[in-house]
Amino acid sequence: MRMPPRRLIIALSLLLLLIVLAAGGWLAAGIAPSWYTPADATDSAVESASERMEFRVQQELQLIRKDQPRWVLRIPDAIVNDWLATRLGPWLRGQEIDWPDGVGTPQIRCRNGIIEIGVPLDALSGRIGRIDLQPVISDTDLRLNPAGCGIGRLPIGVPSVWVLGDLTDVPLLGMPVATIIDLIDDRTVHILDIRPTTGHIELDLETQPPSIP
Repeated sequence: MRMPPRRLIIALSLLLLLIVLAAGGWLAAGIAPSWYTPADATDSAVESASERMEFRVQQELQLIRKDQPRWVLRIPDAIVNDWLATRLGPWLRGQEIDWPDGVGTPQIRCRNGIIEIGVPLDALSGRIGRIDLQPVISDTDLRLNPAGCGIGRLPIGVPSVWVLGDLTDVPLLGMPVATIIDLIDDRTVHILDIRPTTGHIELDLETQPPSIP
């Protein structure tokens, strides 16, 4: 039985549309997000700037804050990304944490309460795996809970672990991190809140004196 010409045209049009959408999605998956531009890990100027950022953060944490114990630390995405490209590896080695094989240099973008991480994955033939993380703070720990994922510029509407298994094994993702930072003089800094907004991360912190025995 022959299909009427009108139905044949509709069927072929739908098939063509599906092919175009599939091809467009595949192309989008192969294009890195515009914000994924890691610095050269061997660039001494970038590495020096990242080291200065580390030192600046340490200075801010160690400041005596008797009159204003609550304070805000604001770090731009660009500074975080330069640190990830040049200093993450040495820092992890110092903490005796292994970076997974097949996972490249991570970069972040902050937006509307979400920290978006992009990283090349061997499991995706070098394409950029993306995962959206939502910071959640309790009295004792901070978690970065997966809230979405994608490949390249293609959003994926399935649980991130199905697509980005290697990325979800990255240290600290989904794991609790203590919200209390111990200082060398027995003071502590408490992380009260973390706010990813467009272009930067803000942390609400409180410096507390040593506890009385």
